[in-house]
Amino acid sequence: MKMMAGFGGGMFIGSTCGALVGSIAALSKMVCKTKAHEMLPELRPLIQKHTRNFKELLGNLDCAHIKPLHHSTDPNIKCMNTCLLAAKALEKTIEEEHLL
Repeated sequence: MKMMAGFGGGMFIGSTCGALVGSIAALSKMVCKTKAHEMLPELRPLIQKHTRNFKELLGNLDCAHIKPLHHSTDPNIKCMNTCLLAAKALEKTIEEEHLL
């Protein structure tokens, strides 16, 4: 988790959602059995599909656009709703691609 901390809040500039970055990291770990560049034929379409699934559920890829829709002002919740939706997108991708 510490390694991914810098991706929160769209890398603190509202860019690509940290939950998307984290879920792509998880998919990469699941798929890449050798060097990453050797896995591009499998990895590229998988990540493209997951990005579409993420955008379908959250409406955008960037934190600046996601935050107004899914962020909570409750300090105990904050981005939890975003993370839960990202997890649903990840689960959908894993199921569609029969990765488990």
